[in-house]
Amino acid sequence: MTKKLLLCILCLILCSFYGCSKKETNNKILIAYFSCFDDTKTLAQMIQKETNGTLFEILPLETYKEEDFTNTTSSRIWIEQNDVKCRPIIQNTLNDINDYETIYLGFPIWLNQTPKIIYTFLESYDFKNQTIFPFCSSQSNDTSYSLNELQSQFRNLHIREGKIFYSPLQEEIKKWITSKEEENKVEQIYITIQETKLTMTLEHNQATEELIKKLPITVMVDDYGGFEKVGSLGFNLPTSNQNITTSYGDVVLYNGNQIVLFYGSNQWSYTRLGKIQNRSANELKEIFSSGKISITLSLD
Repeated sequence: MTKKLLLCILCLILCSFYGCSKKETNNKILIAYFSCFDDTKTLAQMIQKETNGTLFEILPLETYKEEDFTNTTSSRIWIEQNDVKCRPIIQNTLNDINDYETIYLGFPIWLNQTPKIIYTFLESYDFKNQTIFPFCSSQSNDTSYSLNELQSQFRNLHIREGKIFYSPLQEEIKKWITSKEEENKVEQIYITIQETKLTMTLEHNQATEELIKKLPITVMVDDYGGFEKVGSLGFNLPTSNQNITTSYGDVVLYNGNQIVLFYGSNQWSYTRLGKIQNRSANELKEIFSSGKISITLSLD
């Protein structure tokens, strides 16, 4: 046995003990960031370490230079940030945004505002099926910037509460990521019928996981049997059918593509979706009224 062969065997043994392969990437998480002076880039890399998500740097077509940041009204930054229509061009693109469910979106704070290139990014893709958590880097604790800016500008997107980091440690990043992962577990959705909004607690199964990604949706439902409203979702969801006896307030999936809301009771094979809270049978009967009605399912 040659020395080279012995060395190869030794390397394989060491790899089995200490691990030679990299941790698998979490393909459902994207860490998209815009960074000029590496502060936000460092944050993004720290988040990537905790989530094993995919890193994507937002690159401007026209690179920002040091002179763009002079404290004058003629500087590039001042002009862009004071122009509501400004959308700097991004030179690189994502292949398919639907590969991701959660997006951590990072950027610096410029003139107490979100850089306009982030607006370009959010307007370049259809993020209706993603949950977005913004994160910012700031060298000063004295900032009046609010992450609510993005939520108010992009009301059609699922942008959650973000965080501003000043001098972050890995442990601080870890705690924030953990809190966001817990927050991202949706426990309830809302059913709106005209002016009435009902709260529905969710079952934890594949059907509700996929349903959440489709929200908001509007469905036409009609009476059936004098105890339920039923309507087609227009798409299929995973089923885990069981023979169950429903009661008022139960919301179930029938035949993989129909939503059923009960104001009475029935026994059949369904997949449970959830239950409407704090409403009596009579209240639900009155809210649902008779005939065909429109219902909207949403996260807020």
